[in-house]
Amino acid sequence: VDFAQQEIQLNGTTLSYDYLVLATGSQTYYLGVPGAADYAFALRTLEDAVTLRDRILACIEQASREADLARRQQLLTFVVVGGGPTGVEMAGALVELKRSLRQYYPHFELEEMHVTLLQSGSRLLANLPEPLGHYTARKLNRLGVPVRLQTRVTRVTPTAVELDDGSAIASATVVWAAGLEATLPNTTVEPYKARKNKLDVRPTLQLLRFANVYAIGDLAHAQQNGKPLSGVAPEALQQGVAVARNINRQIRGRSPKPFRYFNKGRLAIIGCYGGVGQIGPIRLTGFLPWLMWLSVHVVYLPGFRSRLFVLLSWIHGYVLGDRPVRQVLPPTRPSDRQL
Repeated sequence: VDFAQQEIQLNGTTLSYDYLVLATGSQTYYLGVPGAADYAFALRTLEDAVTLRDRILACIEQASREADLARRQQLLTFVVVGGGPTGVEMAGALVELKRSLRQYYPHFELEEMHVTLLQSGSRLLANLPEPLGHYTARKLNRLGVPVRLQTRVTRVTPTAVELDDGSAIASATVVWAAGLEATLPNTTVEPYKARKNKLDVRPTLQLLRFANVYAIGDLAHAQQNGKPLSGVAPEALQQGVAVARNINRQIRGRSPKPFRYFNKGRLAIIGCYGGVGQIGPIRLTGFLPWLMWLSVHVVYLPGFRSRLFVLLSWIHGYVLGDRPVRQVLPPTRPSDRQL
């Protein structure tokens, strides 16, 4: 991006712009932990999700034929790093997967499959009220997922996760859900940055040095009432609308308006028909927020066909206790590790 010439250089072509909206999103943030980028599995893109699914099923398949107890336990131990919504949901999803696979491995003791959730902070779901975080930890413990709070990962190896207390957890699959950092395109002039590589923006979401360039979503370090926004999807959706209106105002010679985020509430699912949420002053736990979470995500899907397909897939999975997709595909990335 050339801010001075107002040009964007692409593969083989150059585009000129009058107004520019930067929405290049985020990438997995490994916090400088040795081995995390090489041996932990991210969960940010569709490709990441498919790769992780294949890894999990391959581990279970190999463990069902493994005679060595220690090796089988390593294959069936899954460690999730990060106690935010992604980490909590992933831990609960692994429990649901274990339950749905019983019918396919009748002679294999799936109770040997263990899921552990590691969180460096003092509670889960830091963006929700503290009681909801405590409820989530209790729910996961009841589902058989040990939650280890105030536990930091110091190294990830192909066979284990090393922790700051000197201990290690033998595991063939580590899921990294400990955070994201902004993905910034190459620029001729480096814009002002905030933490996690995000761009500092004005209250109107314009860059500090360029009035005709906006940043939104995970790329923008936007604040409201003196506090940074948390970077959830509803914020990005509202920012997109606000920027479109501000550009329209600038075209007509008027000043852009500051962005104000309207918080409609927060929801997070734990798994096994459980969830938590807050709408205004009302805190929700149990089945209702779980159902609301599913409903919101169906509504936001583009197109009736997509909504119907996902809804039918969920009904099939939750009512029949079965996961319809079990095909293990070959590795899609050169860096994928072999079991």
